[in-house]
Amino acid sequence: MADSKTSNKKKQKRSVPAGQMHIQATFNNTIVSFTDKKGNVLSASSAGASGFRGSKKGTAYAAQVAAEKAAEAAKNPPITLEILDQKGQVIRKYPPKQQPGADAGNDEGFGPPPAERALPSEAGLNRFVWDMRYEGATKVPRSPLWAGGTDGPQAVPGKYQVRLTVNGKQSTAPLEIVPDPRLKVTQQDLEKQFDLLLKIRERVTQAHETVNQIRDIRAQITDLNKRLEKQPQAKAVADAGKQLDKKMTEVEEVLIQTKAKSGQDVLNYPIRLNNYLVALGGVVESADSAPTQVSYEVFNMLSKQLDEQLAKWKQILSTDVPAYNEVVKKQEVPAIVLSKPGER
Repeated sequence: MADSKTSNKKKQKRSVPAGQMHIQATFNNTIVSFTDKKGNVLSASSAGASGFRGSKKGTAYAAQVAAEKAAEAAKNPPITLEILDQKGQVIRKYPPKQQPGADAGNDEGFGPPPAERALPSEAGLNRFVWDMRYEGATKVPRSPLWAGGTDGPQAVPGKYQVRLTVNGKQSTAPLEIVPDPRLKVTQQDLEKQFDLLLKIRERVTQAHETVNQIRDIRAQITDLNKRLEKQPQAKAVADAGKQLDKKMTEVEEVLIQTKAKSGQDVLNYPIRLNNYLVALGGVVESADSAPTQVSYEVFNMLSKQLDEQLAKWKQILSTDVPAYNEVVKKQEVPAIVLSKPGER
C-alpha cells in the first residue's frame, strides 16, 4: 500500500493591492466596475442588475447600491463553472445570469421556486451536479406558465467540457454524457428532438424579451407621468404616453396573458402565444424520441404568429417610441422637478 501524503499548503489568493473604480452614469443607468492597474476587470455591477427599473435606475440611491455590490464582489472574486459543447461554445454557466425581476420569485407552476444552487467555494474536494440542460429561455416576472416552462433542452449524449474559473485562473476537464442503455432510441432521433427544443427556447426568449421591453418602457412612462403631476407639461406627455401604451398593449396581449398573475389564473384566462410555445416544448420532450410531424407543423404555425407580432414591435420601436421621445423633448421636461412645500 502506497503511503499517502497530505499537504498543509494553504490556498493562495490573488492579491490586488491597488485598483481603479470606473463609473458610467447616465439618466437611464449607472454602471460601476473595479479593475486592477492593468485594466483587468475584477468586478462590475449596475443599477439595472441591482433590481432597479425605469427611471429609478438613474437615481443616486441606485448608483450607491450598484457601487456597494461591485465593491463587495471585488473583495470576494466570484467562482464560475461553465459547460462547453464540442465546438467550445458555452451552453450553461454557473452562477446563472440574473433574470429580469429575479427578486420577484418564479411563478412557473405551483409552490415556491427551488433554491438557487450555489457553487461551493470551500478549499478541498467539492461536488456540484449539472442537470445536463442548456441555458433556459428568458423569463417574464410574475407570469405563470401552464404545461411547460422556460428550462433549456437536455443535452444529447456526446463529449463536452467543464471549465472552472477561480480568481482568474481557469481549469478545464473533459465531460461525456453516455446514452441510457435501456432506451431504444437512436442518436439521430435525440438530436432531432434537441434541435426542435432549442428552436422553441429561442422563440420563447424572443417573445419574453419583447414583453420585458414593453413593460420596461411602460414603467418609464408611468414614472415620468408621476414626476410631471401638476406640471404644465403633464397633459401633453401623458397623452403621448397613452397612445404609445395602447400600441404596445396590442402586441403584449397577443404574446402573453396579462391577467394571469398566479398558477391558478391560467385556468380562468386563456393562454397566449408564449404559453402555446412552452406547452409545445413540454409535448416534444415528454418522451425520448424524435418529434412528430404535427409538432413541426404546430411550431411553424406559432413561429409565423410570433414573427407577425415581432414585426409590429419593431415598427413601434422605430416610429412610435421616437415620436414619444420627441414630444417629451419639445415639452422641455426638466431633469429635476421640485415638489412644493406640503406636498410630501
